[in-house]
Amino acid sequence: MQLKTGAVQQHVVEYYPNGKPMGLVNLDSASTGDAFYYYPNGQRRTEGRLINGKKLGVWMNYDEDGTLTRIDTLK
Repeated sequence: MQLKTGAVQQHVVEYYPNGKPMGLVNLDSASTGDAFYYYPNGQRRTEGRLINGKKLGVWMNYDEDGTLTRIDTLK
């Protein structure tokens, strides 16, 4: 991700009680960036892009085994 001059980047990670990541979000000062969400077993659940804090564009969804189950295009 490329940031504009003077932009601040936020890197936020939330964890399940078992210590595995629940979600990872990288945002710039305009609340735009990539987001990754995981199941408690560590497999990815959903990933996509946040634009101005909203889910937009292509979002990929996975089952608990890590198999891609659905691709959504959000507007």
